[in-house]
Amino acid sequence: MACRHGARQVRNPWSDGPEYITQCPIQPGRKFKYRIRLSREEGTIWWHAHSSWARATVHGALVIYPKPGFPYPFPKPHAEIPIILGEWWKKDVMKIPGDANITGGTFKVMVEQGKTYLLRIVNAVMDENLFFVIAKHKLTIVGKDGCYLKPFASDYLMISPGQSMDVLLEADQPPGHYSMASRAYSSAFGAGFDNTTATAVVEYHGIYQSPESPHFAPVLPPYNGTQASTDFTEHTADKPCAGPFGKRFAASLNNISFVEPPSLDILQAYYYGIDGVFERNFPRKPPYEFNYTAENLPANLLTPSFGTEVRVLEYNASVEIVLQGTNVLAADNHPIHLHGYSFYVVGWGLGKFRS
Repeated sequence: MACRHGARQVRNPWSDGPEYITQCPIQPGRKFKYRIRLSREEGTIWWHAHSSWARATVHGALVIYPKPGFPYPFPKPHAEIPIILGEWWKKDVMKIPGDANITGGTFKVMVEQGKTYLLRIVNAVMDENLFFVIAKHKLTIVGKDGCYLKPFASDYLMISPGQSMDVLLEADQPPGHYSMASRAYSSAFGAGFDNTTATAVVEYHGIYQSPESPHFAPVLPPYNGTQASTDFTEHTADKPCAGPFGKRFAASLNNISFVEPPSLDILQAYYYGIDGVFERNFPRKPPYEFNYTAENLPANLLTPSFGTEVRVLEYNASVEIVLQGTNVLAADNHPIHLHGYSFYVVGWGLGKFRS
């Protein structure tokens, strides 16, 4: 299975997404040809495998340029630089979810003073939001997930797993070597995360004495910098692991943890009217109301029901979705995307949603 983050896939959903939703997985040794249909996407998106954690190493960037004769909605950059933030795995990634070591230090970006560069940045890590900075330089965010944004400048980025950003870097500092760095943002108290820092170098062209190491160090927000994450986000408005009580921990929505169908994917079952593959009872609201962000929540909230439940919508319907985080087990950050769609964020906040 494969996924193209940012591609709308209009009338072409048959092979996009995790296994058993739109098709069964591609079997070992088999070949599969997939034609991507683009519509109004423009900028940087990416593709990755979507079977278990195979996307940790099977991924790449997709760059969609403006149509011939159409300019960028910002001054044309001197050059473009793709940057994929990934992980270096020391063991079999399919067997050890969450046991990553991020490394760096060899990647070098050469820039010319006075020029502007378009960084096409993808967060391809498995499970970490990342802060990203370049020492002494402002970063101007102009696009996200194949859509342009109203440009805004920031000292750092906070980029979620699976997200891509188009960022302008103006080489406006004295010639020298400047550190580029990235590390995790972790909002879950007591939860494990990768606390290493990936580094690279932005090096200016010119005649000057090169230091043995970059002498302009970056200033990253702290690992638990929720305020820094929130401040940045204001502008951009099926993994198993060890769980409580000796059980396996898995995600749930509206108190239902998804179960893969045994033989046929959901989309084919819906299209051909095949019964018994899924149920249409996914609740419109959480079945259990409680203070979602309270401390010391009761243990019974840790055991959701299991099922292959869907919510069928009418074509061309407009749907409002309220995403409520909880403090069940840990108050974590939850990036989310919907294949083939872009969101209009109409509001957000902290604590419990009320109206």
